Amino acid sequence: MPRRKIAMQPKFDIEAALGSLVARNGIGHATFQRGLDRRDASLMSSAFREEASVDYRVFDGPAEGFCDLMSRDINPAGQPS
Repeated sequence: MPRRKIAMQPKFDIEAALGSLVARNGIGHATFQRGLDRRDASLMSSAFREEASVDYRVFDGPAEGFCDLMSRDINPAGQPS
C-alpha cells in the first residue's frame, strides 16, 4: 500500500506573533494616551474594540462611556467638573 503524503503546516513563529501583539498593544496604548492628553473621546475610543468594556473603581461599563468621562475636565479630587 503506497504511503500518503501529508501536507506539512508552516512552522508557527511564536516570537513574531508575540512581537506583533506587543506592537499593536503599544499603538493602542499610545493612541489612548494621545486622546487623553487632548481630552479627545473619539481618539481614546479608537484604541478600544467596539464591544470593549472598562472596569475601574470609578467606572464600570462600555469603553466609549469611559472615554467620554475621561475627556471631561477632572478636578483635583478626581471628580468630573
